[in-house]
Amino acid sequence: MEDLLAETLASLRRNGFGALYAADVGVAREAVLSLIPVGATVGVGDSVSVRQLGVLEELEAGGRLVVNPFGREVSLRSTAGEISETQRWHMHKQAVNCEYFITGANAVTRDGMLVSTDAGGNRVGGMIFGPQQVVIVVGKNKIVRDLEEAFHRIKNVIAPALCRIKGRKTPCAVEGRCTDCRSPERACHVTVVLERCPTYTPVTVVLVDADLGLGWDEDWPRERVEQIYAACSALTWLKRQPDGSDLSGKPA
Repeated sequence: MEDLLAETLASLRRNGFGALYAADVGVAREAVLSLIPVGATVGVGDSVSVRQLGVLEELEAGGRLVVNPFGREVSLRSTAGEISETQRWHMHKQAVNCEYFITGANAVTRDGMLVSTDAGGNRVGGMIFGPQQVVIVVGKNKIVRDLEEAFHRIKNVIAPALCRIKGRKTPCAVEGRCTDCRSPERACHVTVVLERCPTYTPVTVVLVDADLGLGWDEDWPRERVEQIYAACSALTWLKRQPDGSDLSGKPA
């Protein structure tokens, strides 16, 4: 285990979080499965890191009821108008009221704080209160020095990349940095910092020795950044195509 991962794990534990080390994606998948008992209800907060584990399918196959408002079929049917906004809202509500809630974080500091930014707040809301247990999957590429670096990376790396992948017409997608815009497609409305584990919500972090989800330093090798970006793009459903339509065929 790298010193950076060991330091971060120790810091998370000092801050009251459960913290598990996973040497690779397969070990991480088994760790998540071991944390969630058969028969449990499991809500999902949108997370490419979780999708990369391939764990949601195994949770369902193993006898857990998974409520995932961000699954491919649900997302595309919603965009096509087959699922109403009200129905989707109820799915979000149901997800955060499940016994277990699984998601990812945008950054974890070396001193053991978790930082996440949402547009709607349903993901970060589920991290804080509602579920009996929260599981957060974090790749090693999400480790940052401190809160200042976390905020900078979210605003100037993650949000612009996410908006580009999804084809959103935000200033950051064009300029590659945050302009503190007021675009209706803005991705960052709510930011939550878990400085310590919430009093009423046990949180276990599965820290994976692999790059998962969006997140990189601006001075990292281009090849590594491109691999992270491509992997996330492949697992992001609502992307705009060159003709301006999304994957459902609906025009932008």
